[in-house]
Amino acid sequence: MPETRGAVRLPVRLAGAPLEQDRHVCAFFDSPEDELRLLLPFLRAGLARGQRAVYVVPRDRREQVDALIAEESDLTDAGRRGQLLLLDSEGMYLQNGRFDEDLMITIIERLLQAGPSLGFTLTRLVAHPEPALSDPEDARAFIRYESRLNAALRRFADPVICTYELSKTGTGVLLDVLRTHPIAIIGGVLHENPFYTQPAAFIAEVTARDWAMAKLDASRHQRSGRPGPQRRLDIHSPQRSRNRAGLDDATS
Repeated sequence: MPETRGAVRLPVRLAGAPLEQDRHVCAFFDSPEDELRLLLPFLRAGLARGQRAVYVVPRDRREQVDALIAEESDLTDAGRRGQLLLLDSEGMYLQNGRFDEDLMITIIERLLQAGPSLGFTLTRLVAHPEPALSDPEDARAFIRYESRLNAALRRFADPVICTYELSKTGTGVLLDVLRTHPIAIIGGVLHENPFYTQPAAFIAEVTARDWAMAKLDASRHQRSGRPGPQRRLDIHSPQRSRNRAGLDDATS
């Protein structure tokens, strides 16, 4: 019997444990080898079930991944028939040279919506977002996006795994990332994340934080007599940012 989407979610296992209702996962790894050791079997399991796999990696990792696929006939065949899709992190997360949280949510939704139209019952998406974190303004927008993405993913059964190499991600960003994912992989083990913060509360907090920092910067530079940096916050107040995020009536 073919697998079905919709209200009944297809069973998915990750890191030896079942993924239940929440399928937005952050995964932290010490090295690319640790990541591949855990996530490659996850992608392969989906391919074997006729599901689609999308793997988004930074350009400096692409050669390693391409070589790995070339050595494995099942991965090579999946790539040829469009079942395995490889994308560059830089091209996906920095479409116009900067990170755009609204555009990124649309991109994720379209990637997942494309699965059924292509004949796949499920899409397993694994993505490296590090290029979106190199610029402080982009990093702030990215953190808001990660929280907002939870609401968008409620309409999908597809697992979305956001992967982070610990040596390339700042501590402050990692702490915020942990608060925006209901499920986390730490030390190779899947956990229900006790640090997860509901999107409405998290967006309100980070918006107030960004607002306060913008005012502090302006005050500091005003006292020094030098023009301050222009923060790309796209907000006039914390309330406007909440309205833009569509979270005024959100409870989760």
